[in-house]
Amino acid sequence: ALDTIDNLIVASYIAVIIGVGIYFARRKSDKASDYFLASRTANWFVVGCSFFASNIGSDSIIGLSGVGAAYGIVGSFFDWGSTFFFLLLGWIFLPFFRKTGVFTLPQYLELRFDKSVRTYIAGVSLLGFVMVQYALTLYSTTVVTSTVLDWEEWPALLAIVSVTTFYTFAGGLSAVVYTEVMQTFLLLLGSIITCIIAVSEVGGLASLFTRTEDKRNLHLLRSDSDTPYSLLGLVLGAPFLIGWYHCCNQ
Repeated sequence: ALDTIDNLIVASYIAVIIGVGIYFARRKSDKASDYFLASRTANWFVVGCSFFASNIGSDSIIGLSGVGAAYGIVGSFFDWGSTFFFLLLGWIFLPFFRKTGVFTLPQYLELRFDKSVRTYIAGVSLLGFVMVQYALTLYSTTVVTSTVLDWEEWPALLAIVSVTTFYTFAGGLSAVVYTEVMQTFLLLLGSIITCIIAVSEVGGLASLFTRTEDKRNLHLLRSDSDTPYSLLGLVLGAPFLIGWYHCCNQ
């Protein structure tokens, strides 16, 4: 179980998140653009932090750590490969979405085709989010919370869903992006400290490379086919997956 000071830190963090949701809920207007686009007032720094924190959650930290332990640094290919698609997002996709005045890809598909296409794509996307992405994120967050706070998993899950749902629905995107600024610094600080401790525990970087039994795990690109991250699979499949995730995943 955590010490008193640890519990106070966790409680303070939750209180700040709830407070942000209440603050923006009181400022909320009736316009959909204000609710979904934070009234278009977020500057580049806030947007950048939100973009970072939205892509690096508990599922990424826990999941990529597991992939790294099992298959090596090839698991980071998707992050390195995202660089090109971030440029496409900024230079092509976002300007196009802004020009057409849509918030999401299903909205554009309605303009391009008809409402039935929009409804179908929105339904498929929502089902995929709930069954895969959201489920994995909630599960990984629940595992961390229940382990750290010494709670049962169901109470931990309910607490996470309650707090997240409140500040998201109450404050809209404004509450989300501004809490993610704080979360960006916490994620970076925690990750840096964890990396330093982990590398120190194995005796430094040189010792880490020496103690790696399967040297293939030290390669970003692997030609062997006995891994889910084979070179052929990454080259043929990853661009489509990364492109959809970063450019069309609204």
